[in-house]
Amino acid sequence: PDIVWLTTDGQEMQPEDWDTGFGRVIAVFLNGQGIAGRDARGQRVEDDHFMLYFNAHDDVVECVLPNAEFSAGWRVVIDTSGQHESDVVLDAAQAMKLSAKSLVVLRASTAQPIEADHSVAASVAAQTSAD
Repeated sequence: PDIVWLTTDGQEMQPEDWDTGFGRVIAVFLNGQGIAGRDARGQRVEDDHFMLYFNAHDDVVECVLPNAEFSAGWRVVIDTSGQHESDVVLDAAQAMKLSAKSLVVLRASTAQPIEADHSVAASVAAQTSAD
């Protein structure tokens, strides 16, 4: 699937979960391999996996990251509360505290960094797609 909604205990949400009190704290897994589109050259579009945690509560809430099926680890990209430093790596199934009224974005730490393509062909392709 391209998107998986998760509970605070790192499990996939079930229909009845949407009516519970922890609905103020949700997580969504964005599958970088689940993108249906294709690029201008007809190639499959792929990206890193991401986890987004939303805490609408007035209190700190503890969450558990999903198991290693999603990723062996997660790197903090954004934390609106400033509690987690950028580039900190959290393990799968690790507990994590979410500050009140905050958003935390994590990127799968196993993703390979994308190297810039400085070739002439890449420059021409970028220029023609911008036109």
